Amino acid sequence: MPFRSQDDNPNSFLVKTDEWNYRLDQDIQPYLEYAAEQRRLNELNPNRHHMQPFAVIPDIVWIHIKTNYGVDMHDPNFMHDEEAKKKFKRIVAEQFPLLLLSKYKS
Repeated sequence: MPFRSQDDNPNSFLVKTDEWNYRLDQDIQPYLEYAAEQRRLNELNPNRHHMQPFAVIPDIVWIHIKTNYGVDMHDPNFMHDEEAKKKFKRIVAEQFPLLLLSKYKS
């Protein structure tokens, strides 16, 4: 029987499983809409943030990056690992550019 990864979050991913397999699905449309709105606001007022957020990352994208590239943004050491941060940003910018909140400069 399918269940949500977070009961109280309608944007969390759906876990489907049987005896041998599992599948994770998540509607990322709300995240795409949020990112598009933030980019639009940033273009209207580029100085609205001193510290600019990089991207909005749905759980399903984080799992994809962690599984396929070994980069875990939830690792306690992630923010201290400059190479991991660069790799993560490059992956998001190249494979998930619609999740960026602002223009990315490598």
